[in-house]
Amino acid sequence: MAVIRQIQVRNRTYTVADDVKTVYRALMTGMIRDEITGEPPRIAFTIRVDRDGVEVKTMADGLFCISGYAERVFPSLSSTSYSVGLVIAVPDYKEVTQTIVVPMAATFPVNVPTVQLRRLPIRLQGRVVEDTTARDPIPNASVLIVNPPPSPPAPPLTEYVVALRSPLSFDHASGVSALDATGTIMNLARKADAGDGVIFLTGEPSGTTIEILDPSGEIRNLGALTDAAGYYRLNGIGRVKTMQLEASTSSVTSPTVPWTINYQQAINIVDFQLQP
Repeated sequence: MAVIRQIQVRNRTYTVADDVKTVYRALMTGMIRDEITGEPPRIAFTIRVDRDGVEVKTMADGLFCISGYAERVFPSLSSTSYSVGLVIAVPDYKEVTQTIVVPMAATFPVNVPTVQLRRLPIRLQGRVVEDTTARDPIPNASVLIVNPPPSPPAPPLTEYVVALRSPLSFDHASGVSALDATGTIMNLARKADAGDGVIFLTGEPSGTTIEILDPSGEIRNLGALTDAAGYYRLNGIGRVKTMQLEASTSSVTSPTVPWTINYQQAINIVDFQLQP
């Protein structure tokens, strides 16, 4: 048991505990991973901690460690818990903010759940033209993400990828209901963030629109339409590695085009040629 006493030095009073020992140790450990590949980013990253008296060590394999004197960082840990805010910043990825709870009488190091990094979204754009020598543009052609039938046929897909004509304006939680133009109810299979131009649904929508049914409800058209010169664009594309794309008019549909997104390029270009 510590012996507490006070000493006077000139005009100052100091409280002294003779037998208190402090140990510099790892307080938290964790790792970061690309949510698409499951691999660590191949670039240096930084972590900011909203607590004084700690040191952050990051490693090339995505591991990190937050160290310090527990008795100084969490002085009342024997009787209370603490919340620690982390901000993880990686070039070419969205910044991640997490709050980690350090429970009362915690055993160190506290494990931080794996941080899933999201690539910054890209723009997908291109042109739809007639498959003729003249390459005349095709206006009002639709460009969509196509969800291939499952192989083998059973069980069905657990989530369907949908491209929106314009990105979302608000965040929406996983599990929120969504309504397609045929009146079919489905749910968001993943959390959707403001700025996302791709969402994940538990069912395959029919029709041309999807409505998200929560207090911040939004209605979005599906896919892109070409302008008078045959050009289209889809903003906010992300969270997927490869997409199956298809262009169509009321009378003809292109072959499905598999496209692996290059997240190092802010704009990915995919063109289509349709039989007139």
